Amino acid sequence: MNTKMDTREELRPYRNRKLGLEGVLIDVIEPNAQNKQTYGLVFGSVYAPNERIELDHAVIKVNKYAYQASNVKLFNRYRFTAFVESYRKVKKIEGIEALSECYMLVRPHIIEVMENSNLQQPTQFVKSRIECIMMCKSSCIQHNEAELYEMISNLKNDGDVEEFIGNYTRRYQHKKVTQHDIRYTIYRVNYKRPKVVS
Repeated sequence: MNTKMDTREELRPYRNRKLGLEGVLIDVIEPNAQNKQTYGLVFGSVYAPNERIELDHAVIKVNKYAYQASNVKLFNRYRFTAFVESYRKVKKIEGIEALSECYMLVRPHIIEVMENSNLQQPTQFVKSRIECIMMCKSSCIQHNEAELYEMISNLKNDGDVEEFIGNYTRRYQHKKVTQHDIRYTIYRVNYKRPKVVS
């Protein structure tokens, strides 16, 4: 049983400090009630070059105004700064609840788009996605592990690798659609509020 917790432990020595980082923007989580109406910038292949810390990915919350001001685009590699903060999280380890200290990046300041990186491919992010693809039970995977690594070696290290591996992974993901998902999709697109006549 895998009991490894994703705590971002490598950030512990830098708590309450600002780090210079780089990462590829792989997703933007839209505001909702669960994330307290904030955006979540999801960066993959995150790297702090001065500290030589590599993270698979990081989700950084930003408010609506900071998001709009950042003017970020998916699959660009960005150089940015962020502060390291800690929080407590309850996790189950072999059926027992435990309170653990976790670390996150907050208050990002996007500095610039990067054309290349000193963090060489394949990154932790890319390796873990290829590992997931290889464990997929679907028999229709078109390439083996060596072929995928060969394919990414021909791509630019400016976000192209993360975009390729993200698209490739999504092809083989199985998504369970619930009744709630169906109703939400139907009514979100077609629903018009009725006029109240008094």
